[in-house]
Amino acid sequence: AEGVLVEVSDGVELLGLQGDNHADEPEHDAFDPHTWMDPNNVIIWTDAIASALASADPENAAFYQANAADYIEQLKELDSWIQVQVEQVPVANRLLVADHAALGYFATRYGFTQAGSITSSFSTESSPTAQELAALEDEILHQGVSHFLY
Repeated sequence: AEGVLVEVSDGVELLGLQGDNHADEPEHDAFDPHTWMDPNNVIIWTDAIASALASADPENAAFYQANAADYIEQLKELDSWIQVQVEQVPVANRLLVADHAALGYFATRYGFTQAGSITSSFSTESSPTAQELAALEDEILHQGVSHFLY
């Protein structure tokens, strides 16, 4: 049997790559691939998946739609919870540093700035040079970053 390709990110507003050096990642077509970092994008995925499953298996369409609705409710609750948590962080302190540039959608949704990353790549396989780490440390000190995600 042939499978059907479902583009779950159709309808997601894609963000451009952040940072200076992503030439080693042409497969991303200049867009940040980490769309799941905003639960609202996962809602779009969930709708697309439920619709595709319902089309492929109409007898169980109600089952897929009910499960999707339950999951979407959980995602909405997660989004609300994150917003409440973020409100406790002063706007001036909403700066993030991560191991790689993976938080663009999270930062955009919840009002953070990605102040830097340990690697200038989207790949967790990359390793920073000593010079890149020193530059990141300077940037962290300059901006007063106090939140780190590893």
